[in-house]
Amino acid sequence: MRAVPGRVPEHAFDAGANTLRPRYAARGTAPLELFAPARRFPGGFALRCDGKPVAAAPGPVVTLRCGRGRGERLVELAPAP
Repeated sequence: MRAVPGRVPEHAFDAGANTLRPRYAARGTAPLELFAPARRFPGGFALRCDGKPVAAAPGPVVTLRCGRGRGERLVELAPAP
């Protein structure tokens, strides 16, 4: 993770599945920034926000807005199916 718009009470990375799952308490509307290098995701990645698919431009830095305003969010970054 590069930038989180709030506090991160939980951050999990499953190396076997190559999946990142940060849970954070948003304190505003700033975007979340994740680092998704091509060497880790050579076939692309799938992104979910609170269980729902999210479209994001490919690149080493993924910027997204998850939800609106304050509240707890769960993001999942995984290899593309």
